[in-house]
Amino acid sequence: MKNLLSSIFMLISFALIGQVGIGLPTNQSPTETLEVNGVFQIHEGNELFLENPGAYDGASGNSILLVKNTETNSLNKFDPAAMPFSAVTFAPYHFDNVNPHGLHDYDTKIDASKFYVTVGGFFVLTEDGGTSIYVDGNDSHFPLYSARAFVQGGTWHLKFDLNNNRKFEDVVDIYLNVSIYYKSFLTKTNNIINANLGGVSTGSTPKPDGALE
Repeated sequence: MKNLLSSIFMLISFALIGQVGIGLPTNQSPTETLEVNGVFQIHEGNELFLENPGAYDGASGNSILLVKNTETNSLNKFDPAAMPFSAVTFAPYHFDNVNPHGLHDYDTKIDASKFYVTVGGFFVLTEDGGTSIYVDGNDSHFPLYSARAFVQGGTWHLKFDLNNNRKFEDVVDIYLNVSIYYKSFLTKTNNIINANLGGVSTGSTPKPDGALE
């Protein structure tokens, strides 16, 4: 009953005063309808719902994301810089003096149960930094590469080698641009999209599930 009366009095205060400050310094007046300086705590068993809160069309730099601390049940400002990982992380890998047969298996130690890993780009240089890369015994053809990330033993591994079991003419330096995606932030994934183009070079397919309008 006491909590109910407190809520009623607070609503009446909003109507009469217009702006209410909680926890503000004595010399500071509230500038919003409700301005709180402190920690908002949700008691065990209670939930916070925002039904139809409306759209925010301001600059993203002027907004913050609130997250719930499951240990204290308090609401806290989400600070991406304080996290040990982000939704998407870019990690450049530089491999020096790689065997002419290429990179067959490099364990990144990235937990496959928590992250997705993809190879987004690459380039290869000779040991002395040159760009003329040839297949061993055939200087008239440039090599075709195969670059991919795969899961083995619960972690993500990287592979970069020549097609058809060929090899470079000497050791090389390999640069891989790797993207790491945190699975908990990827709420929707798609099945394989199959498209039969019937022998032509152009076509279209229905957009993936969840694609923006």
